[in-house]
Amino acid sequence: AARNPELVMGLEPQSAFFCQYLAVQKYVNQKNVACLPATHEELPQMTGFFDLVFCMGILYHRRSPLDMLKEIHDCLRPSAGTLVLENLVLEGKNHRCLFPENRYAKMRNIYFIPDLAVMTSWLVRAGFKDIQCLDVTPTTRAEQRKTDWIQTESLSDFLDPRDPAKTVEGYPGPVRAVFMART
Repeated sequence: AARNPELVMGLEPQSAFFCQYLAVQKYVNQKNVACLPATHEELPQMTGFFDLVFCMGILYHRRSPLDMLKEIHDCLRPSAGTLVLENLVLEGKNHRCLFPENRYAKMRNIYFIPDLAVMTSWLVRAGFKDIQCLDVTPTTRAEQRKTDWIQTESLSDFLDPRDPAKTVEGYPGPVRAVFMART
């Protein structure tokens, strides 16, 4: 807000989270901030429209992560756009990618979990350059836990009780990485 961007636009297809945006916006009333209850696939083509895109916790839910990265690349300003990408990863740089057979941490909608080298390759193939991995951090039980407000299953329920470094399905436990890349 301090830099007064012309427009900050978010996409939130989940109605509960979109309603949270509406509640906050009612009190904050930022005129240059908008959120649409839509997915990126539902938007018209917006070639070169954005300076900066945050893609946080979305890519591993996509059946075609390369297509999504290319679409993000194309909506950024040529030679001046920046992507900040947060995604589940496998630790290491062994050019491996996990494709869970059925579920990952009890979730059916996880398709590809790349290691750091594969993620970098995906970004290069989508047209990005100046790729940096800014952070790699295992997801902890302290970060994702039950609270007084939310009593549903949490990370502890998704990890192997005998080996918390693995999911209940036997896959490596969730590790998140943040990348930055430019057009």
